[in-house]
Amino acid sequence: MIKNMRHKFVWITMLSLGVILCLNLLVIYQSMTVSNRNAAEAVLRGVTEADGRIDFKNPPMPGESRSEQPKRKYRQPEQLTRLANLKQTFAVRLDTEGNVLEVIDNGRSSFEEEEIRAMVSSILANGSVSGMVQSHRYLVADKPYGKIIAFLDCSHEQDNLSRLLTICLAAGICCMAVLLGVVVWLSYWAVRPVEEGFKRQKQFVADASHELKTPLAVISANTSVLENLHGRSQWTENIQSDISRMSRLINDMLRLARLEQPEAELKLASFDMSQMVSGLLLSFESMAFETEKSFSYDVEPGILYRGNQEELRRMLSIFLENAFKYSEAGGRVTCSVKKEKSKIHIEIYNTGSGISLEAREHIFERFYREENSHSREKEGYGLGLSIAGRILECHRGKVKVESDGASYTMFRITL
Repeated sequence: MIKNMRHKFVWITMLSLGVILCLNLLVIYQSMTVSNRNAAEAVLRGVTEADGRIDFKNPPMPGESRSEQPKRKYRQPEQLTRLANLKQTFAVRLDTEGNVLEVIDNGRSSFEEEEIRAMVSSILANGSVSGMVQSHRYLVADKPYGKIIAFLDCSHEQDNLSRLLTICLAAGICCMAVLLGVVVWLSYWAVRPVEEGFKRQKQFVADASHELKTPLAVISANTSVLENLHGRSQWTENIQSDISRMSRLINDMLRLARLEQPEAELKLASFDMSQMVSGLLLSFESMAFETEKSFSYDVEPGILYRGNQEELRRMLSIFLENAFKYSEAGGRVTCSVKKEKSKIHIEIYNTGSGISLEAREHIFERFYREENSHSREKEGYGLGLSIAGRILECHRGKVKVESDGASYTMFRITL
């Protein structure tokens, strides 16, 4: 349980940090994309305002009229950047019919005239006033003679964005690797109070169980003496019955406390699973006969498994006892054991009232019993399935509960 808590802490923390980091990278990338687009559109507006012909000795600044342009005798830093961008532009003048009147190349366009005509046709067919075509951003403006389409080569900016994205991803991966180490270390610190409290709880259960054994033994011995002196009576039988129930509860609590120790406590060995299960199922045939219930099973022979044979026998006994306990009079109980590839699949089925959806989420918790009249009629303390579930966890197995809540219950166990 502590290990699962630690794993959940690491996964949730890393997922949260990963989402935050990805959002930051997305914001940076998106802001750079928007900034480049705005800068490109500002350049293209300057080209369209100049009707495609640029004075490279004194290019216009954004928002500057052509009459104001000659008054300025120096170049600002923004103007130098703008001059470099203007040299990557070309413009196409169109008449009102959409025919190309003139191609104005302000720099070193790498397109042939036929390619430019194809690009213009694509833009006119699309109908948009701005966008991207073949790594070039374009802007369409209306003119008295028709239209002018200005183009700006953005391949360099796209390469820069790609490099920025690569650098951001590499930096993000490195940050996540460092954060993973920090979060793993923090997970031990975060769950330490829970781990210590859980250990104290287990120790208390074990100590209390041991302490209860002695008075129960004394009560049982005294009751036996009374029976020898005065004979058996209803009261002494009730005492012995309650002592027996309390002894089973204490033994179950001790077993559960022992199973919650580290996994290395279990002694593992290879054994014939088919033979062990077959012998166990034979012992339940007498129970089926006494309770007048139908009992059938199918065990694939020759299945070998490495685990703790005694604990696995105990686990299967718990599931089978529950199947017989909660099946109705004259009901049916079945068990099948098969091996598929490297996994062993065990299915235990019984007819009966079934298990509700809400109860299915809690049946492996300690002392849990479903609140219905049928469950209250059965003896037990709600520790059996907790013990079975813990044995399964120690063997790295899984169990799935299926039930319609009315007529059947099936436990699917995978080892």
